[in-house]
Amino acid sequence: MDAKISVLFLNGEYWGAYLIQEKLTDDFIEKNYLIPSKNVSLIKDNKLEEGPEEEMTKFKEFCKEYSKKDLESDAVYKEIEDYINLDSLIELYASEIYISNKDWPGRNDGEFRNIGDKIEGNEYADGKWRFIIIDFDYSMNFSFVDIDRFNYSYKRKKIAEITSLFFDLLQKNKNFQNKFVNIFCDYANEVCKPTKVNAVLKKIREDDVIETLADS
Repeated sequence: MDAKISVLFLNGEYWGAYLIQEKLTDDFIEKNYLIPSKNVSLIKDNKLEEGPEEEMTKFKEFCKEYSKKDLESDAVYKEIEDYINLDSLIELYASEIYISNKDWPGRNDGEFRNIGDKIEGNEYADGKWRFIIIDFDYSMNFSFVDIDRFNYSYKRKKIAEITSLFFDLLQKNKNFQNKFVNIFCDYANEVCKPTKVNAVLKKIREDDVIETLADS
């Protein structure tokens, strides 16, 4: 999501630093994933945001039903893959756990899918559920570094059906386990390596905050 840190003054009085950010809606999905807004089913913070009510009901029931199935079975795993983009699911959980987001799972994430006809050449319009992060406000905090965020997330599995399915797959399916380990290591060794993260933070401080304060 596009976002920019800004400094707010009211009647000349400094009011604080604010993050101006795009809102996660069907219009956002259309703009970024080229799925017509009328065909977007969107769940946000474990509540239906866009689309027919039965879409959320079916999604929750699917997660509950498949958590109880033989998750070691290749056939069952394929059925889950046909309904949920598992790489997207793993990337959500790997990133949130790695950066130690306290206000998650069950909050600050969403899932969407195309409920219309498939769009040729658009991988996001294949009808599978994909996952999206809303914010990382309660992450990367020094007070959180000693917390085992993996177990913390596991203990919150009852908050959302997809979290239960994720951990059930992780416990019982070797293919899913290997995918998770590989993606998690990618975050540790490449996506969130200190040199890359520090460069991004430095640019944000210099380009956004300092520049905005100077302009004000």
